Amino acid sequence: MEELEVVIELSDIGGGIGISPRGIESNFEEIEVDEVTWVDGDCDIKTIVTIRGYLNDKIEMVITWNDKEAERYKDNPKVNALIEEGKEIILDNLAHMAALDDFDEEDENFDSDDIAEYSFFEAHDVDRRGNDLFISVKGVDDRELAHFGGLDLHVKAVKNLISNTNGTDFSRDNGDFAIEGKVFALYLNEIGELMRNLHVDSDMLNGISNMELVKNFMEHWHEDNELVAIVEKDNEEIRKERERIEKEEDEIFQNIINEMKPKH
Repeated sequence: MEELEVVIELSDIGGGIGISPRGIESNFEEIEVDEVTWVDGDCDIKTIVTIRGYLNDKIEMVITWNDKEAERYKDNPKVNALIEEGKEIILDNLAHMAALDDFDEEDENFDSDDIAEYSFFEAHDVDRRGNDLFISVKGVDDRELAHFGGLDLHVKAVKNLISNTNGTDFSRDNGDFAIEGKVFALYLNEIGELMRNLHVDSDMLNGISNMELVKNFMEHWHEDNELVAIVEKDNEEIRKERERIEKEEDEIFQNIINEMKPKH
């Protein structure tokens, strides 16, 4: 009797030089999501989708489905998760390559280990009104929240954008005194949408609003010791950052006072 096993997995990463979608000769790296079928020790490999990233003045990502396999796998959660993982791998590799290009290897201060700690990702999408939206982030991926890389930098960038208050003072000064509440509500509503998208069966949540999902989380998050520890650590980092900013502001103020004092 034949022993049959089917595995969906990422292939080894490859690359070279090719022509990007914009017609530019570029370095590229690619990785595939494959269906590997084992029958009594022999394997048959079918490519489901190929992920290729081109490096020129910006990273271009191209996702190409195998027409014969697309119908079977386009809505498969495992395949879609591997596509995202493959994109992260390619982005990290190309970002490292770009960073190497920015350094002079003959420089006595050159250290490839310094480059390795930086990660980079780009997202090119459309907003809910159909307008192009392009996001580019470069920074240190701590790999504490998710050890495979990528997610920590994504969360760090979103946290920084959320805590940045640019625009609220302008709106308030021009008569919109409810601006903070509007921003809070939109952020929380998007968190609820995230919870919905990550739920194992989102159909179960039909009829439940995003805000209700957030409310339920807020009522129970403290029951999970791991979440409590994460929040406490984050609050400690926030406290230290506040102290650093206050210290810098005090030093600036003191320098101004010193400059105003009569010089003898």
